[in-house]
Amino acid sequence: MVSNRVAVYITGVEESPVRKLLGVPETKDGTGVAEAEVVMEQLLEWDVKEEVCGIVFDTTSSNTGADAGACTQLEQWLERPVLWLACRHHVHELHVKWMIQEMTGQTKDPGVALFRRLKSEWYKLDIDYTKLRKLELGSAPEWVQEEAMAVLAWAEEELAKNTWPRADYQELLVLTIISLGGEVEGFKFMLPGPDHHARWMSKMIYYLKINLLQDVFDMTAAEKIQVQEISKFILIFCVKAWLESPLPTSAARNDLTYMLKVMRYRGETKPRVTMAVMQSWYHHLWYLAPQTVVLALADPGLEDGQKEGMARKLHGLERVEISDGKPVFPQVDLSGEHGLIPDMASFVTSDSWLIFDIIGLTGAQDWLSIPASLWENFLEFRIFKEFCENVSVCNDIAERGVALITSYINKAESEEQRQAMLQVVEFHRALVTTTNKSSLKLC
Repeated sequence: MVSNRVAVYITGVEESPVRKLLGVPETKDGTGVAEAEVVMEQLLEWDVKEEVCGIVFDTTSSNTGADAGACTQLEQWLERPVLWLACRHHVHELHVKWMIQEMTGQTKDPGVALFRRLKSEWYKLDIDYTKLRKLELGSAPEWVQEEAMAVLAWAEEELAKNTWPRADYQELLVLTIISLGGEVEGFKFMLPGPDHHARWMSKMIYYLKINLLQDVFDMTAAEKIQVQEISKFILIFCVKAWLESPLPTSAARNDLTYMLKVMRYRGETKPRVTMAVMQSWYHHLWYLAPQTVVLALADPGLEDGQKEGMARKLHGLERVEISDGKPVFPQVDLSGEHGLIPDMASFVTSDSWLIFDIIGLTGAQDWLSIPASLWENFLEFRIFKEFCENVSVCNDIAERGVALITSYINKAESEEQRQAMLQVVEFHRALVTTTNKSSLKLC
């Protein structure tokens, strides 16, 4: 059964946020208007319209269109401005997509022939784990080598903390450590997984595997060069940015830092590669927009001087009616000194009061006028910080809803039964998180 469907979830913004599937309804077509209509119906059915404070979305035109996009339609229906929270995983996937496309050329192949070859030849490979091809940076500039070592140290720390327990996330982290010369006890390659142009994390995993195995996996000279260059870019720029992309408070800082590094790398690779990434970045300044850049006030990694500059500017701005509609991206000047992000106060406008309005902080907010080291003493800041740390900025959960309906769409005769079945399955999976014998015992 083929149909257009939208997975609709709501998530909370408290310390342990609730994540609830409302439904995966069918739309009459794939337009933003049609998608918005079914989302509206779900919000009304579950009586949560008044609770909505933001929309998390992939940055497709059907979602982001200024007039007929689903986000515009929903915001107009809500009759109040809300946060436009572009999925940060999707945005970083686009950066990776354009980088790889410039390296390898455009293709109509729904997958990647090189990946299929690895998959078909996997059991024939004579893998010697003492002779894997690590990333070679001997001729790279000192700052690139330092960046690689910083990524390695970060990856080892995150693996030790088990920050990402999901298998694919952990596989990417482990491959990063091995590729950069680190060690992981008992390391063995996982079998090659699915290959599809929509799965960009799997592409990063594939390229890192192939680069490590280039001495035993047969490739042309041109393919080897492509794999080496793509793997270098992935390791130095993409892995850390992608894995940290769900962190809302560091979004602005991470985006600016990422782009500064890419610009500095222009002399080390084909100019059109970094140009493609830069163009992608400038099209996705969602977390530098006035409404969302203030998430950075709660960023523990942003220096106090930057936060205090943003806070002082905001405190001096009159609170006026917030603009609705698609956020206007700022002009970003990255021509300053290497490694220094621009003055983030320049992105703050009166629209930056939106989060404060949403969470009911309507008073003077005098904590904005004092040193950042003292902010924790103010209840208003702690309320603001809790919201900023827990607001969702990735919509990976929607993919689970799509997978759910795909698995059960033919298990019921009517749409009403299908949607009810999804609720039962979601409820049961929340109760039974593992499928070993002890967890399946009936009480």
